[in-house]
Amino acid sequence: MGETETKKFEEIINNGNSQESKEAKEALKECFTKMLYSQINFPTLVSEQLKSFYERLKSGIRGALIEESIAVLESMNKTFPGDVGCFSPLYLNHMILEPGECCFYAAEELHAYLSGECVECVGNSNNTIRAALTPKFIDREALINVLNYRMTKPQFYLIPPQKLELYPDITEYAPDCKDFALHEIKYSMPQQHAPDSSIIKLPSLQCGSIMVIVEGNGIYKSDEKIQKFFKRGDIFYIEPEKTIQICATTFGSLIAFRTFSQETASSLLRRIG
Repeated sequence: MGETETKKFEEIINNGNSQESKEAKEALKECFTKMLYSQINFPTLVSEQLKSFYERLKSGIRGALIEESIAVLESMNKTFPGDVGCFSPLYLNHMILEPGECCFYAAEELHAYLSGECVECVGNSNNTIRAALTPKFIDREALINVLNYRMTKPQFYLIPPQKLELYPDITEYAPDCKDFALHEIKYSMPQQHAPDSSIIKLPSLQCGSIMVIVEGNGIYKSDEKIQKFFKRGDIFYIEPEKTIQICATTFGSLIAFRTFSQETASSLLRRIG
């Protein structure tokens, strides 16, 4: 991070400045910049510092790091030895999501998906920026300038689940923006069930949506009398204002996810134009 830059950052925080203050964020940016460019300016020093860092981890020193983070750091070092990006987890929250948990990262947030099975909704974009830990094109300056340098707890990014009124089988995850929303559709068919008890009604939306089946088999029905059988891995596009029902046809769980955006076409064009 650079001794001079680190001392400046510590002084700003110790003097009572908020983590959200312009001064604190600018100081963190200077630390991050020094780290990334040390790969070019001081490659030997980077190798020496990484060696020292991993020797300390091997000796049992942990500081604020959890064991899961240690495993990530060790994996990075094996895959990208000598890469200054191996220090990057020290800047980040290591979030381990439990089933049913959801997080949201807006633009300008430094983040990386590490492992596990999840449903990921990504905006229409080709602007992924990389600065380390990759054989692909690196653009350090672009990444440095685009980040917001937010300093906060992991809980800030969690989106609370909300059961939809009148739709007991649907849980909604909706961050405070119009770009993304996600419905988890989950139904468990009991061994003894009444006729039509496995019919799941989906809310009609003002926008188009995409639904993916991740578990179970069943029948997809639309208000246009269209009926299709589905299985795990099938994907449906649902047009705006359509009334849809899905019906489980086997015992066990039926799990699907439906994602959509309430952003209007005009605002989208302004954003990407």
